[in-house]
Amino acid sequence: MCNINIIYNKRNKDDILISEIMNVVSFNSFTSNHDGEGYIMLNKNGLTYDKSRGKIIYGDKCRLLITHQRMATTGNNYFMTHPHIHNRFLLMHNGIFYSLGNKNKSDSYIYLKKLVKNFNKTKDIIKAIQITNKKYPGSYSIVLYDKLKKKFYYYKDDFTKMFLIENDNYRVLSTNLSNMEYCKTFLKIKGRIKEIKPYIIYDLLSFKAI
Repeated sequence: MCNINIIYNKRNKDDILISEIMNVVSFNSFTSNHDGEGYIMLNKNGLTYDKSRGKIIYGDKCRLLITHQRMATTGNNYFMTHPHIHNRFLLMHNGIFYSLGNKNKSDSYIYLKKLVKNFNKTKDIIKAIQITNKKYPGSYSIVLYDKLKKKFYYYKDDFTKMFLIENDNYRVLSTNLSNMEYCKTFLKIKGRIKEIKPYIIYDLLSFKAI
């Protein structure tokens, strides 16, 4: 399965340390998930995102950095590397939607199109997420960004793993437990590593349930 790594400066300050740490944890993720890498970055200059067939090296100061290392199950080509972009939304997904995906288009790409279609009907992204997840079975750990509202969402099921640690300065999330142990040591975070509860839609920056 794919890897997602997230590091956020909770004081909303640009920080070169985020990129330095992400270079280590994303390389660890890429060794076993090397079908492409992409990122979403937020700093004082705004939001940027990109994707690559190979490993990306991070070097900018930022307050939020989200990376995705892909293990392809469907749509095995560069264009299916995350983040997927459709209309106003960006998406990164770890897991698999069993009824979606084919040789050319990944399950994640098709899922986002279905999600946007439901959003256009309901005009409510929370309802759209709930409707789409109910209709298309599978496993999911998803970061979703609304470019119009400038809002990040995170949600998962009970099959996929996502871990969290934080202190007053940083919040770190990863699908990879060894990455969490590294970040805990490097950032000197004293709290324990927690597993995120499933079937809750979170505001990613405040990490409060919506």
